[in-house]
Amino acid sequence: MRISLRTSIAAATLVLAIAAAACSGSGGTANVVSGAPAGATPTPTPPPGQTPTPTPTPTARPSVTPTPTATPTARPSTTPVPTPTPTPTPLPSPNVYYVADAGTQAVDAFALTASGNVPPVRSIAGGNTGLGYSRRVALDQFGVLYVANAPGVPAAHSITEYGVASNGNVAPIRTISGSNTGLTGADGMYIDASNQLYVANCTLCTNSSGTADSVLVFASGANGNVAPARTISGSNTQLAGTTNVWLDASGRILVTSSSASPAILIFAAGSSGNVSPTTIINGPSTTIAEPECVVTDSANNVYVCSTATNSILEFAAGASGNVAPIRTLSGGATGLNSPTELRFASDGTMYVANAASAAITVYAPGWSGNTAPVRTVQGPSTSLTTPIGLSLSP
Repeated sequence: MRISLRTSIAAATLVLAIAAAACSGSGGTANVVSGAPAGATPTPTPPPGQTPTPTPTPTARPSVTPTPTATPTARPSTTPVPTPTPTPTPLPSPNVYYVADAGTQAVDAFALTASGNVPPVRSIAGGNTGLGYSRRVALDQFGVLYVANAPGVPAAHSITEYGVASNGNVAPIRTISGSNTGLTGADGMYIDASNQLYVANCTLCTNSSGTADSVLVFASGANGNVAPARTISGSNTQLAGTTNVWLDASGRILVTSSSASPAILIFAAGSSGNVSPTTIINGPSTTIAEPECVVTDSANNVYVCSTATNSILEFAAGASGNVAPIRTLSGGATGLNSPTELRFASDGTMYVANAASAAITVYAPGWSGNTAPVRTVQGPSTSLTTPIGLSLSP
């Protein structure tokens, strides 16, 4: 039988529709409507007899206002704070004392309990040290050692300083020396609570090249060829043979004068220039002869090394004029022989340097009269030959 073209096309169309419905119902890929714009969402063709499900209109997401990015708060401008210089911590009381020996040009340290012919526990000596006729030694509150050097002409007198526990042939950390310093007869020293350095400058002492006695006061940290911050000097001062200097608890300045009229001259605190002493201890009743040291205790009692009489004299606080000492250490049993310096330990024990016998003699508290020392440091192992200066922790 002959099938017409129209019938054939209709049959083919029906077959295609049935195939498309089968694919749609089984989740197949939907036909794309011819003529749809490129990129449009394809519209699925429903199976025959099924009402097409409308494509839901997508719910618009709510508009969100973006949160603005916070502007960072600028840190306030600050001026840099300089790092403070650390304050040195005061050292505890040491277990040694220091001796300046002019003969060996050295500073030796001995244990507080040393006795007999014993070597020093430390010694500063040698060409690097700058020591020369090392006459006196002082120790400040931070453990720094100061040494007064009085070498012969033409060498310059100086104050050399050494760090804590220095030992051997070490260079000083500071040196005060030169024409501006006024040091021509460097002798006894005292360091006050502000680390100002007081120096007795003597015209009658060994190796002196000066023409006028004085007390020179250097600022804390002074170094090099620096002028003193102030000077006590002039005819009104009555200074002559100025071997040592000390400050008492009230800041008064006590100075030894080893002239033809030996005396202890006392100046007001902060004195400067050609000033008169406020108090003088001198006269035959004092028995002072060639005073080499002056020291006070916490009660302001005054102690004097009377070198020519081989004695230690104690005067009452406030003593003035031609007064007798309230206590004297003197006599053959004492072992004193040209005493030049004394210091007290915290327990009241007294240490004395004896230049003529090359010995350190030690006395228990309560000494008086012809009292023997409880210990003596002396002998070749000590290396002592001319011990003039002695110092303990202040």
